Amino acid sequence: MPRASCSPRSSPPCMTCRPACSGEPEMLPMSSISTPPAHRDSSPLSANLRVAALGGGTGLPNVLRGLCALLYAGSSRGHDTQPSDRLVAIVTTTDDGGSSGRLRREFGVTPPGDIRNCLAALAEDQSLITALFQFRFEAGDGLNGHALGNLMLTALTEVTGDFVKAVEIAARVVGARGRVIPATVDQVSLSADLMDGRTISGET
Repeated sequence: MPRASCSPRSSPPCMTCRPACSGEPEMLPMSSISTPPAHRDSSPLSANLRVAALGGGTGLPNVLRGLCALLYAGSSRGHDTQPSDRLVAIVTTTDDGGSSGRLRREFGVTPPGDIRNCLAALAEDQSLITALFQFRFEAGDGLNGHALGNLMLTALTEVTGDFVKAVEIAARVVGARGRVIPATVDQVSLSADLMDGRTISGET
């Protein structure tokens, strides 16, 4: 079998061969390999972020807590220079079970439960006010099962005549950072059309 050779006429100069051009590549020392300098930015990653989060249930409030800690780090009540629209939660309003379902049927109000959970997640003070907002009655004729925040949102809607306005007022009460916007104020429900032609309606 012919031995490999490096001749100017047969191939371009072999840059990785040994001086004797034995055909075996030369291992370059690590010190000769340079990498581009990493980009360094003195500003925090969250400095210019604006986030819109869509969802509901128990998942969105957990996401909002993490985003709130990231976007509003270092801010405090009365000294918050971060605009509230840096974090916007667009929340589903299709709940038709539990406390929200009862209030929806009895008062015609937009289901408040998922909205309440998101407001609590964005509250700067996670102690007494938030605990009251999330408090759920476990007894009492008519009160059993209702969350106080749901009742507050329902009452504010009755007073103002506007569910969106009620949410804005409740946000100020709990000191929420960011904005909470209902996906719709219309009375809507979940439904699924099955392949056999049946339709299943309702969350529960």
